[in-house]
Amino acid sequence: MKRILTLLLALLLIPIAVKAQGSGETRGDDKPETLATKAAESWMKLWDAGKYKESYEKAAQDTRAVYTQRNWYVFWYASRRPLGDVKSRKQILAEHQKSLPSKPDQEAVILIYEGKFENEESIRETFVVFLEKDGTWRVWLYVNNLPLPSSR
Repeated sequence: MKRILTLLLALLLIPIAVKAQGSGETRGDDKPETLATKAAESWMKLWDAGKYKESYEKAAQDTRAVYTQRNWYVFWYASRRPLGDVKSRKQILAEHQKSLPSKPDQEAVILIYEGKFENEESIRETFVVFLEKDGTWRVWLYVNNLPLPSSR
């Protein structure tokens, strides 16, 4: 009888343990740098594929407050399109910031990548990723060292 009770108790506890593991709670090994990198690299797929509308929708709320969708397209056209297809991209820095000088209450991660592209053999890209109020990491800023066209 004792064995049967132990077996029943174990069968009842297994679903609870499985649910706790898959509950989406942050584990101790989920550092801000890791979570922000995952979010940025997912966003990069849209950005690199020329899906500027989708990348706009997935950008940080502060970014969407500054850029209209049309301005976002102009930004993508001037900063990302000239590079062509990605050949390689390697992360060289992931730095967590509890706040930024221009945003004192904003947690962020600064990511820097070195890359090779179809039309640019060596480029450095910087992504600043914000932790939004809903707990989601989203790209706030993209900058590369490609000179922008002059407005003359």
